[in-house]
Amino acid sequence: MSSPIIERISLTLVNLTPAVPNRRSTYDVIASRLSLIGTVEFRDGTIGCGEAVPPPTLSLEPLAEALSGLTRTTGRGLDGRSNLLDTLCLFHPVSFVDALDWIDSLSDVPGACDVSVGFRIPIEMALIDATLKFFERSWDQVVGWLELPGFGSPGSLKTVQLIPTAGISETAYLKEGAIGWPLRVTANTSITLNEENYRVTDMGDAGGMFAAMRCIHSANRSGLSIALTTPTYHTSIYTAAALRLLKVSPHISQAFLELKPVAQDVVQRLPRRSWRGKPREFTGFGLGVEVAPGQLRAIAAVPPVEIKF
Repeated sequence: MSSPIIERISLTLVNLTPAVPNRRSTYDVIASRLSLIGTVEFRDGTIGCGEAVPPPTLSLEPLAEALSGLTRTTGRGLDGRSNLLDTLCLFHPVSFVDALDWIDSLSDVPGACDVSVGFRIPIEMALIDATLKFFERSWDQVVGWLELPGFGSPGSLKTVQLIPTAGISETAYLKEGAIGWPLRVTANTSITLNEENYRVTDMGDAGGMFAAMRCIHSANRSGLSIALTTPTYHTSIYTAAALRLLKVSPHISQAFLELKPVAQDVVQRLPRRSWRGKPREFTGFGLGVEVAPGQLRAIAAVPPVEIKF
């Protein structure tokens, strides 16, 4: 099998509106929310997708300006290029394990962990998605590579309590949705625990999927209860990532997850519930979803930024 090589990366800011009108009038109402969709295409045509939801305090203008700045750093020379784009040019893994090692090292790249913008997160998620598709590997093999005891199918998918969040504002969701839980985990959570007493010492939302799995493992070791949460508004790309996380991660009791949270989505197939009311995971390799270009263009807040390698 040949080595996967990145042909192009695309980043698109989309404007998401809720599928269900807000029903909590006592809290702040968010009529729409920005999200950042990333796609990675390999030279053989394999395409992966990812998503990150910027903090609600960031408006369209600074995000769009930061995105447009990426187009000014795509020259072949090292001068003037961002370290993240430089590193992506070197993605030539010779094996599945080599690819995962390389993706995992992205968090160490200077300037790649800007929590405010989070360009790395959708790119990293898209790279994981494309890599699993290219090598035709499963998420069980990912947690095997991470060496996380107790992880693997069916994880928490068949036992988790699914709590819909449609129509609940961001403020209400944060105040009511996860109250009482020592640890809230998203598909992009990173965490640092004190090794002496396993208490949380640092936690952020820009870790990536590998960091989220390690976070759950650390929480399990310390006996913390875990609830999986998602941004109030997100596309089915984020839903797919959350479902994959549930499929291989044990001891997640509740999932605050809306399977169809937005009025206009960007994927070809939407998630469904099983007849028992549990979330039904996507099939296939990677995240199990494919971006529909027309649907993505329809809700783009600004023209997408495409970076060719």
